[in-house]
Amino acid sequence: MGRNKKTYTDEFKKKCIQELMEGKSASEVCADNSISPSTLSDWKKAILENGFGSKELKIAQKLQQETEARLEAAKLLIWKKELEIELLKTKMSSAVKK
Repeated sequence: MGRNKKTYTDEFKKKCIQELMEGKSASEVCADNSISPSTLSDWKKAILENGFGSKELKIAQKLQQETEARLEAAKLLIWKKELEIELLKTKMSSAVKK
């Protein structure tokens, strides 16, 4: 007698990995989907080694580009605020000297 091994669809596997990537803990994903931690780990490893499908890759690339754009905008805003602070310090310093 052997154990019957469950088979899961690629969509189900991707859904579980997506939940993990969105911030759910591995234990939550496993409990919510009735899978073992080792199974989830195997799926994650397979996706990291073999990559996502083209649709998932495009989504990940778009999210990365959006994140990089927001980061650059934040850096620019910080630079402007630092410049404003320096200008104000200079004005205050010259006003105190008078």
